[in-house]
Amino acid sequence: MDVRCPSCGSVSKVSGLAELPTFPFCSDRCRLVDLGKWMEGSYRFSRPIVEDDLSAHDLDFEAEPEDPSS
Repeated sequence: MDVRCPSCGSVSKVSGLAELPTFPFCSDRCRLVDLGKWMEGSYRFSRPIVEDDLSAHDLDFEAEPEDPSS
């Protein structure tokens, strides 16, 4: 499978994602470049997050965990 790095655009040919520990990035450098862009404010959310943006799983944080023994 081909995985394109969202930071530099290079393509990594891998048979599984386990071969790419920095997924979706090709390297630690690209991962840190992306983090730096978030930290300096280069990336922004286009609008405020509203309840409809959240999935049911995101809202279910108060639910009791299932008992695996049952």
